Amino acid sequence: MDTLWKKHGCETDEEILAFTTGDDPVLDINLVPFDVIGSIAHARGLNRIGVLNEDETSAICGVLCEIYHEHDAGARHENDVRARQASPLQQDEDVHSMLERVLTEKLGNTGKKIHAGRSRNDQVLTALRLFMKKTVLDFMHSVEHLCGLLCSSGEKYRDITMPGYTHGQRAMPSTLAFWHAQYAEGLTEALESGKALYSRLDSSPLGAAAGFGAPLPLDRAYTAQLMGFGRVQVNAGAVQNSRGRQEGAVLNWLAEAGSEIGKMCRDLLQFSTSEFGFVRIPGKFCTGSSIMPQKKNPDVLELLRATPAVIRAARNEIEDIISGLGSSYHRDFQLTKPPLFRGIEHGRKMISIMSKIIPGLEWNAEKMKQACSIDLFATHRAVELVNGGISFRNAYAQTAQELKEGNTEQWKTDPDHVLSAPSPSGSPSRPGLYEIRKSLHSVQEWTKDTTENLEKCWSRMICGS
Repeated sequence: MDTLWKKHGCETDEEILAFTTGDDPVLDINLVPFDVIGSIAHARGLNRIGVLNEDETSAICGVLCEIYHEHDAGARHENDVRARQASPLQQDEDVHSMLERVLTEKLGNTGKKIHAGRSRNDQVLTALRLFMKKTVLDFMHSVEHLCGLLCSSGEKYRDITMPGYTHGQRAMPSTLAFWHAQYAEGLTEALESGKALYSRLDSSPLGAAAGFGAPLPLDRAYTAQLMGFGRVQVNAGAVQNSRGRQEGAVLNWLAEAGSEIGKMCRDLLQFSTSEFGFVRIPGKFCTGSSIMPQKKNPDVLELLRATPAVIRAARNEIEDIISGLGSSYHRDFQLTKPPLFRGIEHGRKMISIMSKIIPGLEWNAEKMKQACSIDLFATHRAVELVNGGISFRNAYAQTAQELKEGNTEQWKTDPDHVLSAPSPSGSPSRPGLYEIRKSLHSVQEWTKDTTENLEKCWSRMICGS
């Protein structure tokens, strides 16, 4: 294998080289389009300061665009194992080496000029930063879709009552709309965190080189603008120190959204048992038992429940790798790629599958209403006594005594009547779906505009090069 750093007196042992290369030839397939975008920006930046002339810049950008389109066509057939095995990365140490090799093979000495003023260190940071920006926006769209499904289901089941639980025990009457809305609002909060995360990622590391800048008058603001970054990450040392930290932040955000999905799955697993019977998980979402012919197992919910823990484990792996490092670049950073890509893939599947399940659930309204036993109305009885002039503590004691003695003839125990009483937003009768929809719409507008602006920026680079 030829390497960018090959030179006399540095003939690395093949086993050592294979070890240091690791999984990069496979993992870096994810980074091809983003390294191309970063390289086009760098080429234009070199042209701006006179290192490349117009013809050289045009030739380099043309070859890079060819690589981009070839990769894009191959990505549409990502399930074709042979196509992936034929990836041009298979003969190179990483994606950066592949780009320079192809440029040199096609353009000769002109291709060898692309690396002036940059290091593979800021090159991979740039590609990863672009990749993570795109990833966050993709997840924002997916989570928004899931939120919309939860809101729609909540509106559909607005009048269906069910028990509410604390400590795993029945507590107060609630509604199915309330159950859906609590998760929709939790995911909407995660979307707001996603906007902050995107802003955090929206700084360009290109031009930091190996962590100390480059002795060239690079216009970092210009290349940042070309790539669609909102600003430059100014200090070159801070650029290198951020490696791994940003990746961990992305996975932490996915785990935050995943925690809502995990709670949903925990509820559904309990509600779908024969003892509860609140909801039926359709057979298309279940698997069977190898020994018990009657079994239909909701394995998918159990795996979804565990997925946030897998994402957190990937985040922790990254944090453990970077926690003991000093400032500047260390090769340890290479090992943060596998958990990043692995965690993102788990997150993608988690949200996609949950979005299939939510609209397919079959709820049993009668079972849930029957489960609203008389004790669930104790708090309403106590408040009724308070409204009659009794102090709450005395009303509390009187209600407890009435329940103990079975003296509940005066209690209002019809769930529909109790939940139809005027109440503030956020109560079971007013789960806040309108407010959640309003917040969701605002985030959707931001995501749509941000995605369109970024895609237009990248399209100008690829199509206009």
